[in-house]
Amino acid sequence: MSRARLRLGVLMEEGAGALDPLLGLLAAGGVRSAVVLRAEQGFSPAGPIRTADLETAALDLPLQVVAVDRPEVVGPLVGPARALVPRGLVTREPAVALGAGDPLPGHDDDVRLSLLVPRRARHRGAPAAVAAIDAARAAGARAAVALLGVDGLDGGRRTTARFWSRNASPPVSVVAVVPAAGARAALDALAAVAGDVLVERVRALGPADPAPEHPGHGRLTAYLAPDRGLLAALRAGGAAGGTLLRAVRGSGPDGAVRADRLLAVRRRAPAVCVVIDRAPALARARRAVESLGGAAAVTWEPVEVVEAGAAAPVAATRPPG
Repeated sequence: MSRARLRLGVLMEEGAGALDPLLGLLAAGGVRSAVVLRAEQGFSPAGPIRTADLETAALDLPLQVVAVDRPEVVGPLVGPARALVPRGLVTREPAVALGAGDPLPGHDDDVRLSLLVPRRARHRGAPAAVAAIDAARAAGARAAVALLGVDGLDGGRRTTARFWSRNASPPVSVVAVVPAAGARAALDALAAVAGDVLVERVRALGPADPAPEHPGHGRLTAYLAPDRGLLAALRAGGAAGGTLLRAVRGSGPDGAVRADRLLAVRRRAPAVCVVIDRAPALARARRAVESLGGAAAVTWEPVEVVEAGAAAPVAATRPPG
C-alpha cells in the first residue's frame, strides 16, 4: 500500500463558524485523522494581536486544522475546504508515512516527524505523548513538543473537547525536528510508540545560514521559550501574520523538557510560532526570531498556499539545495 500522504492545513478565525462544516467535510470525504489546535496568540493583516487571556477572552483567535490522509482522499477536498474558509489560509503539502524499519530517503536536511496520539493512550506505563517526546529527545531531536488538540478526527470520528470533561478523545499532536543523522533512530523510536509517523523534510536555519531562496510561499517555524514577545516583534517588523501555539510539554532552548500544569499561571512549556509568507517577509520574520534569541530550532520549508479555485493535485516540492 502506498505510504504517500497529503497534508491539508487550514488557518482560520475561531469565530468564523467554519469549523463544524470543515470537519464534517473531512469526515464525509473519508479523512481518518485530523487535529484542531487553538492558538494562544495570533494576528492577521486585518487586526491586532489577539491573545487567549482572561481579560480579552478572544473568540477570534486562530484555529489551525491539520488533516492527513492518502492523496486520493485529501486531494478532492482541497477545493471545497477553500470555499468553506474564504478568509483563511489553506495549504497542502506532500509527505510520507513511515513505520519502524521502512526505508528512509537519504538527504542532508533535517526532518520533521509528527504523529497524533489519543490523550488516553499509554506506552510502557507512561502517556504516549510523554513517551514520544522522551524518545525523540533521546534520538537527538533539536526540538520536540506536544500540542493538545481541542477537536479533530480519530478514525474518521469527531473528537471534540468539552469544558467539564476528562477530554480523553481529542488527539495530541507530537512534533519533533530531528537532524538527518538521527532520523533513523528517531523514526523507529516514535513508530514504537504510535505506529506510522508522518515524515517531512525541513531545513534548520542557524544564525549564519543563508536565507533560502524560493519563488513561492514558505513556512518559518520557531520552537522557543514561552511567550517572549515574538508576535509583537514580528508585527513591528512588518509581518502580515503570525500564529503562536502553546505546547503542554516539550524541550526548550536549553534542552530540558518542561510541562505546564492545569490552571498554572506561569508558562513553562515551550511555544511554537508559525509564519507563512514569501521569502522577503520570512527573512524579516527570521531576523525578529534571532533578535530575541533562545530558539531551540528554527525551520523553513516550501508550502503551497491554495488560492480560490486551485484544486489540482499537489506536486512534490523539496527545499532547494
